[in-house]
Amino acid sequence: MCVHSYEGPWDDPDAPYYGGMQMDWTFQHNYGPWTLRHYGTAEHWSWKTQLLIAYRGWRVQGWWAWPNTARFCGLIP
Repeated sequence: MCVHSYEGPWDDPDAPYYGGMQMDWTFQHNYGPWTLRHYGTAEHWSWKTQLLIAYRGWRVQGWWAWPNTARFCGLIP
């Protein structure tokens, strides 16, 4: 929960980072292309879908996808 508590609200529409996990368009396109194509950017997705797409990205990039928050939460140096 530390990571999400320093990210945005689930319906955050402010570019360049969208939704509760603050995913930029490239991240959304790389890890959730079908969802992005059918529902638009992350603020339109359910919180469960946002977490699923974030998890896909996390499996590849680790916490480095959210460097500032991850440092603040003590997840990366």
